[in-house]
Amino acid sequence: MLLPGAVCLRMTSSRIHLQETCLTIVNPLFFFSIPYSAIYKVELSPGGSLIVHEKGQGLEDEGHLVVGFAGSLIDRRFGTAEKAMREVRKQVRKARHAPSEEAKIRKGISSNISADLFVCASAALGLVSLSY
Repeated sequence: MLLPGAVCLRMTSSRIHLQETCLTIVNPLFFFSIPYSAIYKVELSPGGSLIVHEKGQGLEDEGHLVVGFAGSLIDRRFGTAEKAMREVRKQVRKARHAPSEEAKIRKGISSNISADLFVCASAALGLVSLSY
């Protein structure tokens, strides 16, 4: 039960942060911090998922999928991905022309302490069960 719990925690903690100079996408395993000046387009896929494209990346490329707004039944009812797209576009338009110290896109592994503790507890309990 701990491993499914860890997966659920990681999935439900996916989000976006509209910061002063960049947009940060936090997905279950990785995060991306994209300066507003490097964002080419923010759109919804045909399935209703929010996707952020970088400059220099063609529209045929996948872009960055925001798992927190990946088109679910709840999203179809309340339109959360479309609302998020409008907010992100508004922030990109407002901040795109502001000077940015960092025009570099940062990528990394996202951390979720609760989910990581669940995985560690699951591994520890698995090892203990093997010894009995």
